[in-house]
Amino acid sequence: MDAILSSDLVKMRRAWFWRLVFLFPLTIITLDLGLILFNWGEVQADLAKGNHYLIWGTMWMITYYSDFFGIHLLVTLLATVLANMEHQSHAWKLIFSMPVSRMQLFWTKCLWLVVGVLTSRIVLMLGFCVVGFLLGAQDSLNWTRLFSFTLFPALASFALMGVQLWLSMVMKNQSVPIVVGGVGAIVGIYALNLPGILDHNPWSLPFQILFNGLNLVNDFSYITMDPVLEWKWVGISLVMGLILFLLGSFHFANKDVE
Repeated sequence: MDAILSSDLVKMRRAWFWRLVFLFPLTIITLDLGLILFNWGEVQADLAKGNHYLIWGTMWMITYYSDFFGIHLLVTLLATVLANMEHQSHAWKLIFSMPVSRMQLFWTKCLWLVVGVLTSRIVLMLGFCVVGFLLGAQDSLNWTRLFSFTLFPALASFALMGVQLWLSMVMKNQSVPIVVGGVGAIVGIYALNLPGILDHNPWSLPFQILFNGLNLVNDFSYITMDPVLEWKWVGISLVMGLILFLLGSFHFANKDVE
């Protein structure tokens, strides 16, 4: 396992993995700063009145709309990059000629995917902290609220990671997993209204947290209040993710690869 981790680290330096990990949060933070600077006159007036919560409210709004596709796109692209490091270099036969099991290889990719997604969202949360502190809004920061719209939705994406990595690892043509990820994000939104457990599919689980009506900030002053964290969606996604990772690893271990 250590040999695979070390090998992947070297490959990821040449691939887009870490660049994507940091690109997603930095893009959202840049959009937030752009909106604040565009309305800087109004922002200064509001800050002078002591309405520092507007800074955090703007961050929530930008992140909320970005996550209509953001989390799904991040998971899809990172899974594609991890699998493509081997697909493009035609390195499967070389890898399997070494004392490395396919199961170990697959689970190493799982680990990197989880680390990449969670790191990206942690960077987003910390980046927002820096921006808020620089603008003098630290007194109105509710840490739980900040966690609820930055890192928390990503904790419901384990099942999504399981599906996307499974597809990326067993398919040489990476356009298929990418299309599935994009279409799945759209279907995931509409599936929230389906009856029974149909709304518990991997693509809908992050939206179960994102679209929780109890946490929608209709008035930016609400951003200072404690949110409702529905951990059941994290638990469901974690269990589904483990099952999908297991199924994907067994499929990959028994599939002929080029």
